[in-house]
Amino acid sequence: GHSIERKNGLGNYEPGNCVWADDLTQAANRSNNVNVTIDGQTRIVAEWCRIYGISRFTVNSRIRSGMSTVEAITTPLLRKKK
Repeated sequence: GHSIERKNGLGNYEPGNCVWADDLTQAANRSNNVNVTIDGQTRIVAEWCRIYGISRFTVNSRIRSGMSTVEAITTPLLRKKK
């Protein structure tokens, strides 16, 4: 369940620059992740989506419609009445 990750992403794959990491940790360390601060805590968008129980697709759609990233993440989902 783990693979090798570089501590310094710009460094070489050598013993002093490598650690074992799970997929979630490696995904969080990608250079193209977007950091967002909500209530004084900074996390990547994917992590905020997990915390708020909202899909990345919904967040991206909301941003395209004009919401700020924070609004897109923190606005509760509308539940359809049956």
